[in-house]
Amino acid sequence: MDRIGQNDRTDWLVKHGMRTLLKAGHPKTMALFGYASINVLHIETLKVNTPTVSFGNHLKFEFSLAKKTRRADRSLRVCYSFYEK
Repeated sequence: MDRIGQNDRTDWLVKHGMRTLLKAGHPKTMALFGYASINVLHIETLKVNTPTVSFGNHLKFEFSLAKKTRRADRSLRVCYSFYEK
């Protein structure tokens, strides 16, 4: 994709079209937009501060990430999903 980075409108359109691949952490798609691969990071800590949340209230959580390699100095895209039981 030699047109990435040359026009904001084109970048938005391509990124919008690839949002499912970005959310899935697809390595080639992540690299296309300059994001680090999920393979260079790991979740060091994860804490859910509000394990039960009623509709309309807030879920509070915190986490920390750590680099697995020295080559992890790139932009990072963090997406998360929650599922109802």
